[in-house]
Amino acid sequence: MFTPSPLRFLRRLGCAALAAAGVLHATADAQIQPRYFGTGSRYQQQGGAISRNSTATPSGGLVLSAGSSLRRIYIRFLADTGRNVTGYDLWMRSNIGSTVLRASLWSATSGDAPGTELATGHLGLMTRFEWHRASFQQRHRISGAQLYFLAFDLPAGTAVEMGRSSSGGAASVAYFTSRTGAVNFAPLMYKVNADGEIPEITTQTAFRGQWAPLTCSGLQPNAYSILFLGLSDTVGLGGALPQLMGPPFVRGALQWISYEGLAWPVLADASGVARTALGYSANAPEGFRFFAQWVAETAPGSNHFVASNAADVVIN
Repeated sequence: MFTPSPLRFLRRLGCAALAAAGVLHATADAQIQPRYFGTGSRYQQQGGAISRNSTATPSGGLVLSAGSSLRRIYIRFLADTGRNVTGYDLWMRSNIGSTVLRASLWSATSGDAPGTELATGHLGLMTRFEWHRASFQQRHRISGAQLYFLAFDLPAGTAVEMGRSSSGGAASVAYFTSRTGAVNFAPLMYKVNADGEIPEITTQTAFRGQWAPLTCSGLQPNAYSILFLGLSDTVGLGGALPQLMGPPFVRGALQWISYEGLAWPVLADASGVARTALGYSANAPEGFRFFAQWVAETAPGSNHFVASNAADVVIN
């Protein structure tokens, strides 16, 4: 059994203890309930389920700018078979520093233009050309022989550079810089990802003098995991932005909260769920806010890690 170390920020919380079992259900009326935000990092996906020029060597790039207002970039693809799409990879780089963008999956209209948003998530970008991964919060089943769009949002004043494939034998890919605008073509590189797992945090409303569970589902059986608690959700260099986590974290892993300390290391059970609990002192300050996020191995002993989404918890 693991023994948690004393934590400065947990003393501020007034937490009585940490335990791996024995959850007391809160019977008081719910007040401020937990809020979930961010997207966990997908792993064990079938990468490149649908791809264009995924093995080619880039030669230059296509710079796309947002201008004075937010601009959504749509990249069209034709589904080869029915699949559960959970994200995508784009060969690109950021021209504005490391950043995290909103990502989405869209249907196509009868005129082959962007139609309806189907799934949402996040895309983390670095400043060098490489595969950058978007992970969706939910799976969406696409149909074979139908057109769809990979999309990401460029905030005002930002720009990205899309990697082009080598000129020899390259097929042009249709893309739009406006949902109702004209179609453009360029030999871009992308992959559509299917299936896989995503860690997801859950908890209950926090009440003084009671216990609340914190769990993480979507893990591999018996995988090692760690629950982190923090006092802030503004950890990025750009202000209220998450931070991209590099190796040994899998592509697309994001740190959504500050990490003031280690709360509890837990082994996932046979169903791939990690469980622990927080006990809140009766003297805990009402209205105190803290944040929680799980990190876990992709498989027991793998030395590769994924991160969950995050929870915003307020003590009632």
